[in-house]
Amino acid sequence: MAGCRLGLMIALPFVVVAAPSEPAALATALADAQPVGRTVGETGGIVAWESSRSGVVRYQHDDGDFDADEGVAGYVEEYAMRYDLSSAGTIVWLEACFALAHRAAVQDYVFDFVVYGDETRTLWNEANQIYDKGSRPGAVLKGPTTVRALLPFYDRANPGAYACVRHSTELTVAGGSLWVSVRMPGLGLVRQMRVSGAYLMTDKRFVSAQDPEWREREFYGPDSVSRWWPTFQSRVYGPPDRKAYAIRMGVVHESGPSGLGPLSPGDYTNCHPTTTPLVFDGDYKVSLCYETAKGEVGEAKGGIWASGQSGLLWFFDRGNAEVLVKVLDGCSYNDRRWVFVAPVTDVAFNLHVTDSRGLLWTHRNRLGVTAQTRSDTSAFPCE
Repeated sequence: MAGCRLGLMIALPFVVVAAPSEPAALATALADAQPVGRTVGETGGIVAWESSRSGVVRYQHDDGDFDADEGVAGYVEEYAMRYDLSSAGTIVWLEACFALAHRAAVQDYVFDFVVYGDETRTLWNEANQIYDKGSRPGAVLKGPTTVRALLPFYDRANPGAYACVRHSTELTVAGGSLWVSVRMPGLGLVRQMRVSGAYLMTDKRFVSAQDPEWREREFYGPDSVSRWWPTFQSRVYGPPDRKAYAIRMGVVHESGPSGLGPLSPGDYTNCHPTTTPLVFDGDYKVSLCYETAKGEVGEAKGGIWASGQSGLLWFFDRGNAEVLVKVLDGCSYNDRRWVFVAPVTDVAFNLHVTDSRGLLWTHRNRLGVTAQTRSDTSAFPCE
């Protein structure tokens, strides 16, 4: 949607900090305290900025220089970004940046924040013949939380400006992936003083080719809602867009302000497997990365035993198997490929199974927790 921008509501202290592996476009600003602190890293396109005065780590995908925006035309639309936390902590604030259209008659705007857990699996939409792969918002952790903001009127002299709205909260979360969304009212919903001319700012920025870290969905009415998208594959639809919504959060990590230390018990690891120790019939690839309590990150290895349908993975000692994985052909039974996983470890890990089309199936384990077995007889649709 073409952008209509507004004047900035308040002047905030601003400092530009370039991430080590990216150009200045990945700069961020410290708004929760005076601009004194340091960068603490970047994961999956997220710039984290630590305030040495407040101990709050600010997470955001956007670079602060917005080039697009998103609005609503129907009942309600919801936009979500995924964040991967390296350790447990407490979310202390949520933030979103908006523009007010020049045609808007009022400034009083109400929207909702929602915090979700992560759900990572492949879904099949039979009606539309669509494969939906990868991460998406799962169970609600907090919200919807309604926030009211007084947005400044559109300023023709400064059409590229925007206003950021921050909401204080307190939500204890484990390490791993979570989603933060902004739920915006549309023309079909009358609630308090809703404005039909506010836009959520976005960057047209690459996040991830295989598993974009953004999702959106539309509510068609009080009892009707569309599926989360864009990570789909079908004969009809093209590849998903690449964008980052202006949705941010502040986190105080239990392991220190940076949250970059060793995992705490109960944390997920944010490692991403890069090797493929097992390949089964039909070109089903198995990969797994793990992280120990000492912060050691490694890749699972194969070679103990494997066939065309099953195999063993080991971590530290070739003679000590850690995970049994099976990918079975159930196409003649229910038109699906089946995946069975039997881990015998309490190490944090991320296990990925991908097919020749790039569809993803995952299994995870928290540090210090005995991993659960998993049997999925609808893991992949047959080709």
